[in-house]
Amino acid sequence: MFGVEVTPEHPIERLVDLARRAESAGYGTVFVSHHYNNRDAFAALAAIADATESVDIGPGVVNPYEAHPVTLASRVGTLAEHSEGRAVYGLGAGDRSTLDNLGIERSCLLALADRDMNTYLSSRNIPSLTVRTAAELNAYEVATRRKMLVTRAAMDALTRGEAQRAAVPAAVAEEAEA
Repeated sequence: MFGVEVTPEHPIERLVDLARRAESAGYGTVFVSHHYNNRDAFAALAAIADATESVDIGPGVVNPYEAHPVTLASRVGTLAEHSEGRAVYGLGAGDRSTLDNLGIERSCLLALADRDMNTYLSSRNIPSLTVRTAAELNAYEVATRRKMLVTRAAMDALTRGEAQRAAVPAAVAEEAEA
């Protein structure tokens, strides 16, 4: 299955026409770019949903800095309802120039296989560093960091589905992060 992306720098009527053509040509997905300096992707997607029957639809990767991920999830849920289940979704922080234009500075995330008190205590001295175990990682934190460092053990735990809650009590870890 192939997908195509249309950009809302064009009028919505043009995007709808392109989406119809993509569906007729056999494309499986139509994405609408989601960028702060274009027309609203979700408004265009609603119009595309009304004009198409089978093609999946969704925003090109959505930037969690422009809108809270909970709001974005609500918008995608509404699109899924409106399109009778054809919505798809991606979350990503965008390129550096976009973030610079928005005045956003991301920080670094360090992922460990499990809690290590020495690492937590040491991390207090590094500005903008957040330490998480593999079990504590979430899409929002991953998407909103400038850099992410993952230990080999954490990657192994994630890929094998073995990420588990830490042995260090949460109160101790929170104190170490303060």
